[in-house]
Amino acid sequence: MRRCFILLLWAIHACGVDILWSRTSDRANPMPLSGELDALQAHIFVPTPTPTNNIQRVEFWLDMTVGSGTATQTEKLAPYDFAGSGPKPTYIAYSYNLVNIPAGDHFIAVRVTYKDNTFDIDSANFTIPAYPDVNNIYVKYSNSDDRSSPMLLSGATIPYEDFVYIFVDGSSTGDRVVQFFMDKAVGTPDNTDLATPFDYAGTDPLGVPHPLDKTLVGPGLHSLTTYVQTASDIVEKNTILFTINSPVVVLQPYEIMVSINPDRSNAMPLDGSTLQGGPSYIFTAPDTTIVSVVFYLNTPETGTSYHKEGKVPFDFTGTAADLTAYPWARNDANAGSNYIIAAVTSDDGTVYHLRADFTVIIPGTVSLTPASISAVLATDTGPNTFQITATASSMDTLTITGLPAWAMVMPNPIVVPGSFSVLISAQSVAVGTYTATLNFQNSAAVTMASLPITLTVNDPNNLMFDVQPTIVNMIGRPDSGDTGAVISVTGAPLEPSVVYTVSVDVMWLRTSTSTQFTAPNDFTLLANTNNLPEGTHTGSVTLQAPNYATFNLPVNLQLTAAGCEPVICNQIRVALPYSLVFVQNNDKAVVDKNGVGTGFTYVLSHAPGTGSSVDAYKPDLLWMDTAKGLLRMKTTAGIKIGTLNDADNNIGVGFAVPNQIAVITARLVEPYTSAATGNYEQAGIWFGTDQDNYVKVVWLSYKSGGIPAYAIQFVAEFGGVTVAEHKEFVLNQPGLDQLLRIIVDPFTRKIYGQMGGQTGTYLPLGTAENVPSEVFGFDAAGIDPVIGTRSFAGVMTTHRKGVQTQFSFGSFDIEQGERPLPPMDFTFDRKSHPLTHPTNMVFGPDGKLYVTELYGNVHTLTYDSNLNVVEHQICTTIPDHFGPRLTLGIAMDPTSTPGNIILWVSHSSPDLRAGGLNSGSISRLSESSSGFSNLTTPVTGLPRAEANHGPNSMAFIGNRLWITIGGNTGAGGAVNNGMEFGVREEQWLSAALLYMDPFEPGFDGDCYDEGEDPWGKDPGCDVSIWATGLRNSYDFVHHSNGMIYA
Repeated sequence: MRRCFILLLWAIHACGVDILWSRTSDRANPMPLSGELDALQAHIFVPTPTPTNNIQRVEFWLDMTVGSGTATQTEKLAPYDFAGSGPKPTYIAYSYNLVNIPAGDHFIAVRVTYKDNTFDIDSANFTIPAYPDVNNIYVKYSNSDDRSSPMLLSGATIPYEDFVYIFVDGSSTGDRVVQFFMDKAVGTPDNTDLATPFDYAGTDPLGVPHPLDKTLVGPGLHSLTTYVQTASDIVEKNTILFTINSPVVVLQPYEIMVSINPDRSNAMPLDGSTLQGGPSYIFTAPDTTIVSVVFYLNTPETGTSYHKEGKVPFDFTGTAADLTAYPWARNDANAGSNYIIAAVTSDDGTVYHLRADFTVIIPGTVSLTPASISAVLATDTGPNTFQITATASSMDTLTITGLPAWAMVMPNPIVVPGSFSVLISAQSVAVGTYTATLNFQNSAAVTMASLPITLTVNDPNNLMFDVQPTIVNMIGRPDSGDTGAVISVTGAPLEPSVVYTVSVDVMWLRTSTSTQFTAPNDFTLLANTNNLPEGTHTGSVTLQAPNYATFNLPVNLQLTAAGCEPVICNQIRVALPYSLVFVQNNDKAVVDKNGVGTGFTYVLSHAPGTGSSVDAYKPDLLWMDTAKGLLRMKTTAGIKIGTLNDADNNIGVGFAVPNQIAVITARLVEPYTSAATGNYEQAGIWFGTDQDNYVKVVWLSYKSGGIPAYAIQFVAEFGGVTVAEHKEFVLNQPGLDQLLRIIVDPFTRKIYGQMGGQTGTYLPLGTAENVPSEVFGFDAAGIDPVIGTRSFAGVMTTHRKGVQTQFSFGSFDIEQGERPLPPMDFTFDRKSHPLTHPTNMVFGPDGKLYVTELYGNVHTLTYDSNLNVVEHQICTTIPDHFGPRLTLGIAMDPTSTPGNIILWVSHSSPDLRAGGLNSGSISRLSESSSGFSNLTTPVTGLPRAEANHGPNSMAFIGNRLWITIGGNTGAGGAVNNGMEFGVREEQWLSAALLYMDPFEPGFDGDCYDEGEDPWGKDPGCDVSIWATGLRNSYDFVHHSNGMIYA
């Protein structure tokens, strides 16, 4: 690299830049980029100066002069490659595919900026030849994975059932590079091979080709374009056509049959039948030439088999010693449609795949009244008797199972319909809460009904409060006033109404009203963040009452840097639908000049990308005129357009955008009677993330011929640039209101603007298409979980170039719009249970659901047969041990049993903006007498980003524990531009799917690298990489086909 004199004031070096290219990724034998490029791929680069590299960055432009548009590639670290560079330690040059550059003359312009901010500019001209179409590229295919007996693919017709291996035989001609394009001629090649064998679908490490995937290349006519770079560096092109036949329908010599008799007599085909009443006997026939049968119930052959038979007869549920078939009671079938697949192997080795679709009618269920029982008894009292009425569609005798020692049923068995008694006793039962489920089974062992029962045993001299939550985690900003949490208190069942007192042990905690309450009730606990530094603060709340054990409620207050003022972070996001009328105090943080709540929770800041909006909030210009049901807003000259971002009182609410189509509507009251003068005064609604990224629909006053005129305007601005704008001119309509609407469709990434007429109909105004994904909040990185969104919507006004005026709003609504769903042959039943910031969950063998909370708590939810939560327990072991932790993953230990649950939980530093280096850990929680209090942490030192990427979801596959780790960066490289990811680089174990065997003797889970350069260095622990380069795979699944999808 040549350094030269500086010319005048522009700091441009008066010399050129070396722009080179190489055929290989190691940049060997470089040549100047010029003339005709006789290659399929080129590794283009600017060499790194030696011995001292004084380059700050290198920018490349393809067929553009320097600075005339966005650079094609920018390299801030050596080496400086036009197509980018590989990772440490090799730093290979990535190739640029010349096939995608049209034939003809082209140039690459380069600007090299040095660390002293001087720079060089240069360009290189080159030519892409027109690749000749030839017929001597012999694309062949074989039905064998050793490529034997090859045939020409051109013009071939291939049976769908055949395995096909497509390749180019380049060994004799010395071909160097081959690229394949199926059903296209340019773009991303399906495969690029740099050495023989040249296989279309790729080659495994042993040199065996992969077969053509006919799920991707299906029946019909196809083209295959092949580019070959020969040994003499001539690039040739060839396109051939071939056909794949449709699958052949083969008549099956066997059938799946069903009988109502164990000797299989009077059988009929199962396909199309309806099963009900007594048990069924299912088998394959005829069986004279069958060797084995594998049965599958309601799952494809890639799933888990239901039963395997290796000798005659071949029965779905197995065969008794007397050769009769075992019955199938259908208790594992669906009510309605079902299917059975049978993979039948005949004595000649042929495998036949049979399928039978059939319907199952489940007998009428038994209903119990009441549907559950809950008893509260003092120690050594009882029994209490509960009378149960059973209704049934037909008479039956049912046996009760699942009886605990503290309950009995009289009579047992019972006859339904009818009545029976359940007796619950606390004799010799310790203090505590006990649950059980009574199952009522018929003669076929089918459970016809279930009855959840609960016994709570209290010591009358030492009663217990029921307090939710059992630990309080608050999040706030320093010096931002109060943040709060609602505490629910219920007395013991023996004395549910009790007067109790509340005290605190730190100055920053207090209750919102008095310190004495009567349970059951809720009270608000407030934490004053003023004069508290950033970090975690702990305190305790004590509840006391006569005959009650003292209850201590731990409180954790996590304070992070300021950002939400003057609103309250955890109030910003609202649930939809959200509707505001202005006839009363609507509470919320955005208040008017009199302190009356508007119902809005957010103010759009002047500074894009920041949350604090003190500068843009002018409460003295807001007035809740509740007598007339109006929100009156006086204007300022501020506006958001381009680089001008000084709009005031853009008030709104936050909501979760990706979940649904959102319809944002407001009624602007009599705008035509305002004092607008045609100087671009406007009022309306907006949606967006900040004053550089938004859509607005506004009523606008402008001048036409020197007199005021009116329009409804749609504007979409992203990145500070207007991308869509339309005005619909309207007549002066004194006394009439104007309806305005924005429709946000995250599914199509479109945003629509509409204007409403007086009849309630809406007319289109404009559409913003290909809206940046950040506007919808698809990527949660950087979203403060306390706020829960980066997208907002609300109302706005401005008098722009005029004088202050006033506009009034009569209503504001955000509704969930309808989106047509594709046809489905299944439905979902939704059950919800509110939790604070749930992050992951797993069911245990005990049927309970275990859910992690954002900062370390683990919730245990017990459900009844109708999926209602009948018990909710909270484990605080992790925050008790470590303090708050960002907790994103949970897995069930493979050795867990219903009576011995073992959980594995992943967690890391709780700071969402300054996550601790290598703070990721995996802890093992096992049960004790006081819950999941036994804690060990076998894995430590896992990567954690400065932002909220860290150890994510986990699952056991066998004895191996698998976990996804988020990337330290947002796009592969560290940045120093104030964004959330910061300067932390990627590491060996970051951005990856990892696996380990924590049960292996001598397992080393200490992955922390204390060296000076942990980036890209193997920490040497027993944690291995399965797949890397996954930016932030929050979850993954192990499919029954053996694949892992992340």
